[in-house]
Amino acid sequence: MARGFNARNTLILWLTVVGARFFNLRRIRCSTTAPLCVHQLMTPTPNSRVKLRIRQLAEGLDWSKKVSIEIQDPLRILAERREVWLAYCEEYDAHLVAKRFLPGSKQMREFNREVSGLKELSQRGIPGPGFIFTAEDDASGLWVAAKYIENGQSLFQLFFADDNTHSQSASKAINEFAKTLVLHWKSGVHQTDVHFKNFYWDGSTVYTLDVGSIRFKSSALSQRLIRKISYKLGMRFSGAARKMFFESLASHAAAHGVDFSYPSLPQQDKESAKALIREAHRLWKKSFRSSSRVLSRRSSDSALLASRSMDSELVEMLYQDPDSFMSQGLRLKNGNTCTVQKIEWKGQSFVLKRYNQKSLSYRLRHLLHLSRARRSWGIGQAIGVLGINVPQPLVLVEQKKNGMTLKSWLLMEFIDASSIDQRLKENQEMLHSDDSALKEISALFQKMHRYRIVHGDLKANNLLVNNEQIYLIDCDSLRFDVPKWRFKREAENDLKRFLENWDANTKLKKRIQQVLRKD
Repeated sequence: MARGFNARNTLILWLTVVGARFFNLRRIRCSTTAPLCVHQLMTPTPNSRVKLRIRQLAEGLDWSKKVSIEIQDPLRILAERREVWLAYCEEYDAHLVAKRFLPGSKQMREFNREVSGLKELSQRGIPGPGFIFTAEDDASGLWVAAKYIENGQSLFQLFFADDNTHSQSASKAINEFAKTLVLHWKSGVHQTDVHFKNFYWDGSTVYTLDVGSIRFKSSALSQRLIRKISYKLGMRFSGAARKMFFESLASHAAAHGVDFSYPSLPQQDKESAKALIREAHRLWKKSFRSSSRVLSRRSSDSALLASRSMDSELVEMLYQDPDSFMSQGLRLKNGNTCTVQKIEWKGQSFVLKRYNQKSLSYRLRHLLHLSRARRSWGIGQAIGVLGINVPQPLVLVEQKKNGMTLKSWLLMEFIDASSIDQRLKENQEMLHSDDSALKEISALFQKMHRYRIVHGDLKANNLLVNNEQIYLIDCDSLRFDVPKWRFKREAENDLKRFLENWDANTKLKKRIQQVLRKD
């Protein structure tokens, strides 16, 4: 029996089980047992029509009291709070953005904040989605319709989705974005949820979105807020793009009489790491709830997280019977802790990892911890922003009993790659200074030190090389932003574990040690 597992601790653990069971029952009381589809939690559904009763119209519009819109694509989903849809309105003869506020304690406050925000943004001369109308539906939902920005894209997509910060279009957008931010600061516009997805670019103008998160002040923003906002956004850029962004801010600030201090290079590096770690924490938290990217479902005996981009048929089959896939395809690993299977679905390869059932004592001791599969899911959603490559998690299924996880399955993308030790051992002649694999190893350890990342089992088989990129796998124990006092010791353990893969005093091991010592 585990150390310290006495009668008193047993009683405490069982009381915790009862409490967790009660809490879980309360949470799933309203859950559905209907067949699963990727858009199940969304109402309305794409390609449907919604009839609305007009509450208020923008100036110049003279419609009847009722209007019908055709729902097309989901833009953003916040479970049980609000939905944002791309829709088409015949009366308006154009596409629009329709935001629906669901019934609840926060409905009216968020609805009023959205309406007043759209109008206030326009009054202060900040480009944003123009107000069209407000309405209500038969299910007590409140709607706010705003103009859709044709042929536009978010600044996140423009700058980071395709590493496009060096293009001519991106350079122009960076300058206009800096100008928009300065106008925000001067006009007292404080966007409390400021990030690149809340700004849209149509090739000439930067539009400010998500007005519900904006707080309008009667005077210009303080230096503290200006510094916080500029650092948070600026540190997402790198190299020449970051320099251009801060120089544009300084230029527009001077032109509009706004006091802005240009950060020094050491300060930029420090703030850049902080900003990216904050973003990773945000993505981690967001990955466990329903959103426009993630479907979350929970019942008394199961839980599901799935990427909304996944084939709904595959998601349904995994949710209903994940073990039916474990006999298909190719067995990659057959261990006591987990079983790993490569499977095929409609011509595409995936990896399905099953975390096998643990003993009752283990489940009791880890009752309040995230399951290993759930940790891997969260890490996979968050760690990419820190420049660490991992196989993308796509579907998570958990089987539960009395609030405890029995077994879990994690479907991930398949990386066609070889392990780092295989790559290096088979290419001994490539151990000169410009070997790309050694450079990637060096870069990986630099990132892990910069963001205080600990893997926990950094053996060579857990590093894959594909197209000169290194991927970390088996990230069940990976942690980032580890406290400094703990990181040094655990990072040394990672390095020691990594070096154990090669025989002592060999040319290969000495070359690896030489590369890592430079860091």
